Amino acid sequence: MTRQVYRHAIVIGGSMAGMVTARAIKDHFERITIVERDRFPEGPEPRKGVPQSRHVHFVLIRGRRELERLFPRLAADLEKEGAVSFDYGRGAAVFNKGKTMARFDSDLIVRGCTRPLIDWHIHRYLEESPGISFLEGVNVLGLAAGPDGRTVTGVRCSTSDGGEQVLTADLVVDASGRQSRAGSWLTALGFDAPTETVIDSALTYACRLYAPKPGFQPDWKLLSTVPRAPDQPRSGAIFTVEGNRWLVCLASMGEDHPPTDDAGFLEFARSLPVAKVHESLMNAEPLGPIYRSGSTENRLYHYEKLRRFPESFVLVGDSVCAVNPLYGQGITNATLGALALAEELTRQRDRRPQGDLQGLGARFQKRLARLNKDVWMRATGADGAWPQTRGLKRPGSPLRDAPKRALRAYADLLLEVAASQPEVARLLVEVGHMVRPSYDVLRPGPLLRVLVHRLRAHQPA
Repeated sequence: MTRQVYRHAIVIGGSMAGMVTARAIKDHFERITIVERDRFPEGPEPRKGVPQSRHVHFVLIRGRRELERLFPRLAADLEKEGAVSFDYGRGAAVFNKGKTMARFDSDLIVRGCTRPLIDWHIHRYLEESPGISFLEGVNVLGLAAGPDGRTVTGVRCSTSDGGEQVLTADLVVDASGRQSRAGSWLTALGFDAPTETVIDSALTYACRLYAPKPGFQPDWKLLSTVPRAPDQPRSGAIFTVEGNRWLVCLASMGEDHPPTDDAGFLEFARSLPVAKVHESLMNAEPLGPIYRSGSTENRLYHYEKLRRFPESFVLVGDSVCAVNPLYGQGITNATLGALALAEELTRQRDRRPQGDLQGLGARFQKRLARLNKDVWMRATGADGAWPQTRGLKRPGSPLRDAPKRALRAYADLLLEVAASQPEVARLLVEVGHMVRPSYDVLRPGPLLRVLVHRLRAHQPA
C-alpha cells in the first residue's frame, strides 16, 4: 500500500518549535513552508524574533537526544564550532544549602553552547532539506477557512506593498510562541477562544557573556546555585559555551531584580549563598552588555477543552504551553510535541485512508495537553512555593495544602541526600532532565534513602 503524503503544510514561526516541527513532519508532506516575520541572520547571531537568544538556553538531556536523532549532524557540527560536550554527572557543580550534589560518572551528556549556534545549524539543515522552504519577513494576519467555515485552508499574510495574500495548505501549524494570536484568529472564524491559566512567580534574570582569564581552570563546566523558597530568592549559573566563553545568568524571584550595571551585577553575584559564582567572575572579563528579561510567567492555553476545534489546524510549543525558562524545559517540550504530531499524522493514514486530515487537530491538542501536563506540573509546582506567585488556587485550609507542602519538603530532603549519595544525585538529574518520569522520586528506593538520612541525622522521619 502506498504511503499517504499530504501536499503542503505551513508552519507559522521559525523559532526552535517551528523548525523542529517542520523536520518531524517532513515525511508526511510533499512540501513545508515556514513563515517567519523576522529575517534569519547569516551566521550564529542573536535575532529579534528570538528575544531569549542572548540568555542561557540549557537543552535538557532528553531534548538533546531527540534533537540529535532528528538532526544526526548536530552534535558533530556543534563541537566543530567549539561547543563543549561534558558529562553532567561529573562536570556540573550544583549547589544547594552550600553543598554540591555528589559527582558521578555517567552517559548524561550536555552540549554547552549558545542558543544562536543551535538555531543557526538547524536552520541550515532545513534550508538544505528538499521540500522545506522559508518565507522570511512575512507577518501572518490570520487563518483562511474553506466554504464550510470549519476547515482551515491556509493563512492570510502581509505583502511587501502593504497588501494581503492567502497561502493555501492542507495543514497549518501555529508555532509562533508566547506571542501567538491564535485565540483571536479562531474567534474571527466563529470559534471560541481558549481559556488560559497563568501562574507567575515574577522571576527576572540577567545574562552576560564572559571570558575566563588565562590560567583559570575551574573543576566544572556548569556552576549553579538553587534558589530556596521563601528566604533565598536569588540564584546564579555559569554555563561554559563555544569560544572559550561563559554565559552567566543571575536571577531572582519577586521584586528583587538583578542589576544591569557592572558594579551591581558583581555585587548581586557576591550576595549569593555560594561564593564560587562571584569568585569565578573575578577571574573573568566581561565581553558585552548585560541583558535582562522578565517574560517568565507560566502560561497554558486550554485548546483541548474547546467544544469545537477547526479542522486542519494545530498548535505546538509555547503557543500552547510556555513555562518559566528557569527550568530549561521549553526546547525539550517543544521537540516532544513535534514528535507527537508526527505520530498522529502516521495514525491519521489508518483512520482516514481517503487522505484527509479530519479530526487530527482536536485529537492532537488533547494528546499535547496530556504531554504538557508533566512539564506544567514541574514548573508551577516549583513556582508555587514562592509567596508572591500569582495565579495559584490558594486552598481554604492548611490541611488541603498539606500534600503539596509535604512534596516540597521531601524534594528538599532529596537534595540534601544527593550531596552525599551519587545514586540519588543521578536520579534527580535524570528526572530534572526528563530522562525519567517525575514519579520515580517517590519509589521505595529514594524514599528509604531519605528515611535513613533523617534517622542518622537524629531528625524526625
